[in-house]
Amino acid sequence: MFQETLTSRAQWIEARKKGLGASDAAAILGVSPWKGALQLYHEKLGIVDTPKGESFARELGLALERPIAELYAKRTERKIILPKPGTFVLERHPVRPYMVATLDGLQTFTDREEDRELRLTTGVLEIKTASIAKIASWQNEAPIDYQVQVQHQLAVTGNRFGTCVALVGGVTLVYSDIKRDPEFIEMLENACAEFWRRLQLKDPPPPDGTEATKAFLKMLYPKEEPKAATLPPDAITWDQERVAADRAIKDWTGKKLEAEAKLKLAIGEATMGILPNGVVYTWRTQNRKGYTVAPTSFRDFRRKGTKDEKPPTLRKGQAPSIDDVTNVFEQQRQNEEQESVDAGDITFD
Repeated sequence: MFQETLTSRAQWIEARKKGLGASDAAAILGVSPWKGALQLYHEKLGIVDTPKGESFARELGLALERPIAELYAKRTERKIILPKPGTFVLERHPVRPYMVATLDGLQTFTDREEDRELRLTTGVLEIKTASIAKIASWQNEAPIDYQVQVQHQLAVTGNRFGTCVALVGGVTLVYSDIKRDPEFIEMLENACAEFWRRLQLKDPPPPDGTEATKAFLKMLYPKEEPKAATLPPDAITWDQERVAADRAIKDWTGKKLEAEAKLKLAIGEATMGILPNGVVYTWRTQNRKGYTVAPTSFRDFRRKGTKDEKPPTLRKGQAPSIDDVTNVFEQQRQNEEQESVDAGDITFD
């Protein structure tokens, strides 16, 4: 592991542009809610500007890192080592120097940890802030993009354990211990190597199907020119895939509406229907006030699952494959849309 100490945030930002950091790893794997691999590629080559300045959420997150670390240390009794204020330590992978990480902190686990493997070991610490809308993502463990970031840090530093801690909505502190996953790290390192190869050859990665990439393409090409583009032969396959997907969407939309119609017919004038397996459908009248349009009333149709129904999740600290990562990430996003301390030992390194 190689280290470079930087004395300003501007220096750190410039140094980080020349490598692949933990948040970049999430984008490369297609699980970042903020950007995809295609946008990252354009930013790294300077084809498009990386967003300048700090959003308020980012500024707030930076300001709260130390208080969050103090609360975490108090709650867990783990010893925390934070960087000196105003300094940034950039870690580099010993074999793949383009893989970099800037740790929010290091920690020493107590000798009373429930997981015996953690006891008195050193691990990385990733500190986050999140809106209250993200609380559902923390039901079992850290969101998948955060897990990828910690695995990236473990790959760079060689540590066996890490923790992601977050202050959610300013009202609750949650954390998730994450063990090094050698199989996932091997896959991650290969993905980073492929992305880095593409950067050197100026060969852009193919776009993915995320909302982040959709938004990036809209930003990349905000205006059209009066001309026709000759598309490559592969575009015939892309067209066929799009048409097939559109047909499948229409087919499944029809099946959904048909099933809903059967359920509504069975509920009739009742406010709800209870299935033999305990699932409940409600069909209640909702009143909408009139503003620029006349007030309306409509019946809101909803499903409530049984308690034993749980969305698919990764095993704690595990991220076995890109497919698993993507599937769980998409499920978490869907769930979010639907549901729309004496201070501990803190030292400065």
